Amino acid sequence: MNVPTVPLHKLLHNSFQGILLNRYQDHQGELYSIINVRNLEYIDVSGELSRVPIKVFNLQHQVICGDVIVSLRGTSLKGSVVPSKIQGSLAGQNLAVLRVNPELIEPGYLAVVMRSQWLQKKIAPLYMQSTGTQSLSLSQIRKLDIPLPSLVTQQQIIELFCATEKVTQIAQEMIVARQQLAESAFINVIEGKL
Repeated sequence: MNVPTVPLHKLLHNSFQGILLNRYQDHQGELYSIINVRNLEYIDVSGELSRVPIKVFNLQHQVICGDVIVSLRGTSLKGSVVPSKIQGSLAGQNLAVLRVNPELIEPGYLAVVMRSQWLQKKIAPLYMQSTGTQSLSLSQIRKLDIPLPSLVTQQQIIELFCATEKVTQIAQEMIVARQQLAESAFINVIEGKL
């Protein structure tokens, strides 16, 4: 059974590109947290956000809980969901903010689709159209056909992806711990402590 696809723009309430920091940065402005591509490593936006003083701008550019942040530049498309703890932050200029209609699509499911190898293959021809750094425009993103299973199935896909992501994080932490242990043993041997 094939899952129907729907153009992304029909699943959104709103979408916009992140702010151009050079245009709004002002040392006397209010400090805002800025989401960058490096914060899109996991299903939820994570890591330390930059803090940048910004002068007055359109407050509609602030992200809200459940927005999906998508990278517009880089070697692969990334997507992450804005958790409540960083609501009010701003997306940087190399990102797009997708405000989904939750009656049609789960934000986490859209983030999973954006990170999927399936979508990477579909958008490869679009990357070939760009010169220099691989990039996509917001209008290209909005035209993407998104597979749309039931909301129950979308939730099951999110749970599976999150479980897999958690196992991957644990494995990476174990690798770092083993490297630190080996380094510590090396130093102890070299310094004659063993």
